[in-house]
Amino acid sequence: GVDVQLVIRTNNTKLHLDEALQAITEIAEIAQSIEFVGAEPTRHTYLRQMVERAKFLGLRVIIRTNGSSRPRHYKRLAEAGVDSFEVSPSAFDPKDFRTKNNPGRVHNSTETIRELGLLTMIE
Repeated sequence: GVDVQLVIRTNNTKLHLDEALQAITEIAEIAQSIEFVGAEPTRHTYLRQMVERAKFLGLRVIIRTNGSSRPRHYKRLAEAGVDSFEVSPSAFDPKDFRTKNNPGRVHNSTETIRELGLLTMIE
């Protein structure tokens, strides 16, 4: 099998839940894992349902995040079956808009992910 990145955009109103779930079902036929990336995937309306479908189909699930969502949101995604959250060191860059405007949330979210045992730092 292969690893597949699924780029999702939080402002993509054209992607309906049934279409997303169908895409994941097709990906599961050829892949061992799926990584949700793009913009900030944790803010996508259907992400939890997409994670649940991917896990049901036996995929390893990775989410690349900037840590800007609320800690409880990461907990819910972990409960849905996420295997790993990838956080870039740039998430801690004070020049980054999200970090500069809400450094406490990024820190708290990253600590929550670390406590869940699902933190992977990437370059």
